[in-house]
Amino acid sequence: VLMKDISTPVPSEETKRRVQKCLEKAAQINYSQLMDYTQINVDPEEVPEKRLEDMLRFGELCIEVLQQNEEHHSEVFIICTPSASHSIMQDI
Repeated sequence: VLMKDISTPVPSEETKRRVQKCLEKAAQINYSQLMDYTQINVDPEEVPEKRLEDMLRFGELCIEVLQQNEEHHSEVFIICTPSASHSIMQDI
């Protein structure tokens, strides 16, 4: 729970900004780890079919991560009150 002090809650706009910043950082980490995991290196000398296969595999992994992110984010927002979670999710 974000509180400015023991009795003053943080405004919802500030909460939204913090959540958005955390989600963006998580996405950057996820995709950089995916690039490392798939070991995709851009090599102009590589056979086009191999590059296409690599990109298709990377695309499939990205879709998988997006689905997992959606599940995790929805679990996080269940904790919020219904009106706050609805408001935050609309802005993201």
